[in-house]
Amino acid sequence: MITLKQRADESIVLMLGDQEVIIKLKEVDFDQAKLDVQANKNVHITHKFSHVEYTD
Repeated sequence: MITLKQRADESIVLMLGDQEVIIKLKEVDFDQAKLDVQANKNVHITHKFSHVEYTD
């Protein structure tokens, strides 16, 4: 079973059985993203993964 949990520090913990995968998301500049969307209606805002930690 795979479980996803979001932590207080905005990272996401992916549980793969006994293994934890911690996914940390980069901060998104929403003001800049809004400007980009206003300039181009076809913009998709996505999170970029900055760092992934594997712990056993």
